[in-house]
Amino acid sequence: MIRRVVFPVLAILWGWTAAGAPPASTDASTAMRQEQKPAAVESTNNTVITSKRLNFESATRMAVFEENVVVTDPEMKMTADLLTVYFDEQNKVKGLEAEGRVVLIQKDGEAHCDKASYDVKGGKVVMTGNPRVKKGADTLEGGRITWWRDTNRLQVEMGTHVTFQTDEDKRRDTKQNMKLDKGL
Repeated sequence: MIRRVVFPVLAILWGWTAAGAPPASTDASTAMRQEQKPAAVESTNNTVITSKRLNFESATRMAVFEENVVVTDPEMKMTADLLTVYFDEQNKVKGLEAEGRVVLIQKDGEAHCDKASYDVKGGKVVMTGNPRVKKGADTLEGGRITWWRDTNRLQVEMGTHVTFQTDEDKRRDTKQNMKLDKGL
């Protein structure tokens, strides 16, 4: 069964587990309705995580999502085999670690790697394990790629390989696409 979880619902779960009972403002049926509410999935202001399995441990302040993990937030989408979410003392997400066939997709590009970690406060994503960033026909590869979401800045360490599409390549590709569209 695929689980749909919105971060505020995780905070409710955290409150139950840490206090041994639901918070005063909610009860078990309310939490279940919030978890199943389709409107939360459609909202552009929420971060939604789906996976086949979820293990939540209040003592360690972490949630582990396993198998077919999909994270959707207002600015990007991520898929992975495993996702660990870390919470601070105020039950706010402080970091994420994705492992196994990680793909990050934004409107203007995408990245692939074996492992990605995200520091929420710093807005920093660190990709390792054959990381590759693609924007249009341009690609960037290295041993470790760090991306700051807020400033859209990249840093590549441990070897860099960049492939840029030239203007001539773009013109040729455009002509080929036009021919394909016309059925030539």
